[in-house]
Amino acid sequence: MKKYLFCILLITGLLSCTSKPKDKPKTGGVIKYKITGKVDFNEGQQVYLQNHENQLQQFQKTTIQNGIFELEGELASDGIYELIVRADKGEGIKPFKYVLPVFLENDCTYDFEVIRYKDKNIIQEAAIKTTSQASNDLFAFNKAVEGKQAELKQKINSLSNERNQLNELLLTLGPGQDAAYGRAVDRMHAAQAESRTLAALDPKIEASASFVVNPAHRASLMTPYLFRFITIREDNYAKYAAVLDSLEPVIQQHPLTLAAREKVDRVKDFYENMPAFPDITPRNVQGDSLHLSRFNKDKLLIVAIWSSKDRFSKMDIPELLRKESQLKALAVPVIYLSVEKQFEEWQKGSKTLGMGLNNYLLNVTDKDFIINNYNITQFPAYLWVNPATLKVVNIRGADPATPEFMTTLKKELQKM
Repeated sequence: MKKYLFCILLITGLLSCTSKPKDKPKTGGVIKYKITGKVDFNEGQQVYLQNHENQLQQFQKTTIQNGIFELEGELASDGIYELIVRADKGEGIKPFKYVLPVFLENDCTYDFEVIRYKDKNIIQEAAIKTTSQASNDLFAFNKAVEGKQAELKQKINSLSNERNQLNELLLTLGPGQDAAYGRAVDRMHAAQAESRTLAALDPKIEASASFVVNPAHRASLMTPYLFRFITIREDNYAKYAAVLDSLEPVIQQHPLTLAAREKVDRVKDFYENMPAFPDITPRNVQGDSLHLSRFNKDKLLIVAIWSSKDRFSKMDIPELLRKESQLKALAVPVIYLSVEKQFEEWQKGSKTLGMGLNNYLLNVTDKDFIINNYNITQFPAYLWVNPATLKVVNIRGADPATPEFMTTLKKELQKM
């Protein structure tokens, strides 16, 4: 019996020793790091760390001795730093500066190795072998960004070649080929517009969005880090809130996660706790007060916030005025609310634009409430309001000067 009990205790002890320990929560703060490396042909040259966000801020330095280096020390927090291997000009030495971003965190090993040299001593390609998941994810992310950059460049070059071919085609077209000429010109303009759109894209933003939604990255500190490159909007805040909720407990309390959550929660709170449009009673040029209740049987109310001093208001408001008859047929009335400080300015601007009696001057209190609660940063701004409930259904209503205005509006009406 004693032997039997001894065996049970022995097995239990062995199991407890071999079971995988729980991951220690990552909560930021001071880290201790050590980076080792092997570099040929650069005896005595510098190796150091610098801040990824501020290259003027440099940290611990060392030199290459007997083809190896060890760089170790403490940093105020974990995160992305840049490992620099630098060779200054010398006899038989060509100067270079090799930069490799790395995510440094506690309890991880980092080993730098050169993959390829050029011109005898210049490091052309290198890598870091590490046990840090965040670092390995950073390396993969940077490659993904490079891939997207190459893809964008290829598409832009293809569009450029197409425009050149179309330009050559135009030179060959003669009388009686007006239709072909028109098609070629239209396609050239379209290709140019596509090229501008592609050139404005940031591959890092696209790669960040793809990375954070990937379930394989739920325990990686790169996931909350990349939220800094993502724009949180009304149509995506719920998705990104779910991503943060699904992160592994080990990184939930890390400062990067807390910062990402604050960014998402700020947008979430803005939309989910947005106040209804206030039942205000400003006056028009004849002194008649606005009564929003008279619109409660309409399908949608467009509230245009404008300023006579703003050049875009002067360009866009007339477009909306011209579309009022079409909008009325859809049961979509429009009211215009001016933010002018002086009555005379508003009166003069209204007359210049040909505004009607559905044009009102806001007082200071109503103006501040609307601008602050609906995040209006430029004019004109278009709020789409449910007239029955006064709920703001879209704080970024479509621009009436754009070709897709009526199409966008009709889609919104279908949802209501």
